[in-house]
Amino acid sequence: MGTSLNSENIKGYINLSSNINWLLETGEYATLGIEGVLKVRPNPNLVFIPLTIQKKTAHVLVWRKNSRPSAAIQAFSDMLEEKIKQV
Repeated sequence: MGTSLNSENIKGYINLSSNINWLLETGEYATLGIEGVLKVRPNPNLVFIPLTIQKKTAHVLVWRKNSRPSAAIQAFSDMLEEKIKQV
């Protein structure tokens, strides 16, 4: 959501998500829940939006400019490229 959890105005906690559908329909509230929670009591006015995890890394792969890599380094580099494409 782009904000700190401490800055959010949390109204309460629930353990039966489908019981607050009427509150969510007002448009003034939102809730976090697991996928499939709307299947218990389907409601055409509500939609489940999955949260995505932003993947970050602090790793860097460095090599000399204009140098010719060995066969092992080239194989390693190719393998990393394939793995990155899968993410």
